[in-house]
Amino acid sequence: MNLVDQIVFEDGRGNCLAACAASLLNLSIDHVPDFAELGFFAGLRQWLRARRLDLIKVTRCYRQLDRMGVEILHDPHSSRAGIVGEPIAFAWIVGIHSITCPSFLPC
Repeated sequence: MNLVDQIVFEDGRGNCLAACAASLLNLSIDHVPDFAELGFFAGLRQWLRARRLDLIKVTRCYRQLDRMGVEILHDPHSSRAGIVGEPIAFAWIVGIHSITCPSFLPC
């Protein structure tokens, strides 16, 4: 995995989601669009589907993930402070042919 850092830090327009996508897909951040203009998760999903990938978004699941021992592999913000506050959602990027929600999550 190529760890990519965000380069835009404006409130409501940061590109941390693009940096995460670039990291997971081994791309340069220059090859990932600004999802803020498209509505972050909706924009990411539209962009992924053009690549035969999709997004499983799971809300209100932080405690379940924490109990499972899921850890953050990369914080794209230069502070490396991790998630501040309660996360609003987590997402998995999957191949279009394999979309199923894990039985232990409230998808």
